[in-house]
Amino acid sequence: MRKLIFTILTIVAVFNSVSAQSVYVNVENWGVPNAYLYVGKIKYESNSGETAFNTSVKFKRFDGSTQVRVQAIYVLYANGFETAISDSIFVTTSDFTQNTGTYWSKEFVKTAKLPPNYKIGVVKLKWRYWDTYSGTTPKWSSYYYASKTYETIRASAPTDFISVPADYDGDGKMDVAIREINGYWKIRFAKNNFQSWDVALPNYGNSNDAVPVPADYDGDGKADLSVKDANGYWRIDYAKNGFGSWDVALPNYGNSLAVPIPEDYDGDGKADLATKDNNGIWRIDYAVNGFGSFDVSFPGYGNTSDAKPVPRDYDGDGKADLSIKDINGFWWIDYSANGFGSFDKKLPGYGLADAIPVPADYDGDGKADLAVKNFNGYWYIDYAANGFGSFDADYAGYGGKDNIAVPGDYDGDGKADLALKYSYGYWYIDYAANGFGLSFDVAIEL
Repeated sequence: MRKLIFTILTIVAVFNSVSAQSVYVNVENWGVPNAYLYVGKIKYESNSGETAFNTSVKFKRFDGSTQVRVQAIYVLYANGFETAISDSIFVTTSDFTQNTGTYWSKEFVKTAKLPPNYKIGVVKLKWRYWDTYSGTTPKWSSYYYASKTYETIRASAPTDFISVPADYDGDGKMDVAIREINGYWKIRFAKNNFQSWDVALPNYGNSNDAVPVPADYDGDGKADLSVKDANGYWRIDYAKNGFGSWDVALPNYGNSLAVPIPEDYDGDGKADLATKDNNGIWRIDYAVNGFGSFDVSFPGYGNTSDAKPVPRDYDGDGKADLSIKDINGFWWIDYSANGFGSFDKKLPGYGLADAIPVPADYDGDGKADLAVKNFNGYWYIDYAANGFGSFDADYAGYGGKDNIAVPGDYDGDGKADLALKYSYGYWYIDYAANGFGLSFDVAIEL
């Protein structure tokens, strides 16, 4: 039986992308009967609208004759379904141009439109050829795809929102939440398995200068909606009377260089207002005597350019400790137990500027553990249980620099879970309950 060989090579030119992230999908070598697919790339660079895919069809004729016919269509495979995203493309013998020897090719452009709601999926070139050699009656071959495995092509998700996970309903579980740049605060409750947005409220700050700082400011066990803006206003919408509008707007909490870091610094069960400025001054306004002005200020806690504030309860006394992690890999802690004013510990070896600090209580002993997630996707943890000084565990595969670490107790077992908000609009969770490092347990499309 004589065989006709086709080589499909997908190349992409994108004409309408605006500030979107480029993602390449490698199509690996793959041989099928009567057809061979070689290395190609598909590129998608738009959140919605039409994207042009240039496709080159190349084949070799063994006998220098016979009719050639190819049908192709672009499809999107996502959420378990295949959806056509272009019209069918038909190519026949007369469309091809002879190159060298017995090789003939045809390059053409077809526009594919991806549904805007799909932020992750597999774009494939689905194609088949007219087999004139199998039996006495010509017939279409089976369909083949331009990706053997489910290689992933990701539409860029909007980057104009900030991740703000917290326990907004007081069930002891972290809820998935975002605050969009247009001021919408959206929440997916853990009790509903993060299935859809349970809350979508407007008017919570309409710029990146309004930094979202949700926390439990009144001690009712529920996180309150809150922002601190560049003009020094700290606004709070308490959960106890229902979300929808600000209950308080407090001035004089510093400009954009005063980084908000609310925590429970005195152990009364209420988050205190606090900032650390670029001069290294840490200021606290305790909830116990009412908000309105700073009660204490402490100098010497590093500037904002190279010292990231990471206050947590590192010793388990119920009070947040003052702490910073600097770009030279030092982790500094000033324990609340003996009063604030100077650092009690200076610990080296916790990574440079690309090691983002993500302290949390990962083992459920009531103490925050030191942890970082670096740009290479490694998540390192130094457990408080055996004393700080070096990492006890490291886990690979947790995303690059564009993927934001959002650890928290999403299942209510008392242990922080590893979690990431990916740049293309997915929130992944790896639960502590079944061990870290194997794979994500939950994937939430935002």
